[in-house]
Amino acid sequence: MPQSKMKPDRIKDILNILNKEHHISIAELSKRIFTSKSTLRRDLISLEEDNIVRRQYGVVYLLQDKNIEYTYSRREKVQEKAKRYICELAVKLIPNNAALFLDGSSTIMSMPDLLTDKVGLHVITNNLFIANRLNQMTPIETVMLGGILSHKSGSSVGSWTIEQIYKFKTDFALLSASTLNLDGVYSADAEQSTLKSAMIHNAKTAILMVDHSKFDHNDYIMMSNYDDIDVIITDQRPADKYVQLFEQMGIKLVYD
Repeated sequence: MPQSKMKPDRIKDILNILNKEHHISIAELSKRIFTSKSTLRRDLISLEEDNIVRRQYGVVYLLQDKNIEYTYSRREKVQEKAKRYICELAVKLIPNNAALFLDGSSTIMSMPDLLTDKVGLHVITNNLFIANRLNQMTPIETVMLGGILSHKSGSSVGSWTIEQIYKFKTDFALLSASTLNLDGVYSADAEQSTLKSAMIHNAKTAILMVDHSKFDHNDYIMMSNYDDIDVIITDQRPADKYVQLFEQMGIKLVYD
């Protein structure tokens, strides 16, 4: 029986196969890389959160061809320009002296660098990297939420983290999602979904930040319905069906 591999090696094997075949059944992929379906599922969730693959009806699809080493070691580079642009639009909505949640998604990673001109901000985040960047910006008061630190994302998760979120009432929650469709907003991870929902419910204004590639897909965990979202920021004008839906729901759509 082949020796079990570490996660980085499994990820390389998965992407090697998908770069050649572009899609494959999850059952067949499990056999090809000699790993259990439960382990494979965790690996695919990790790749899906970074918008590299998409799972649907028992099949995994490669969303875009990329150099494998670069993809895994620099996951925040996926849709980098789009994410930066979305953050530039978001920062225009944040006034001085505001209190805000920032989640630990890669879409939010550019926000600290764009907040340098703001004064009197109070930022609460569960992401170690975001907190460290903010900590270098002395005018910004930063609260790092405690909890179990996820090696995958550098974010604190779990019940302790969520309990702390409920101690704050902020002006804004800025967060991203794995996917969205006409029914709602989704996450590929149960813990992150619960955490993001808590941020939404404890903020006056919930701002969802998603690039164009996340539309028209769904994961099995619904993070939020549109009743709880106030603003959606994306990098391109979405399809008319979304423009109409957001208008009907009273959601402000920002893309330019």
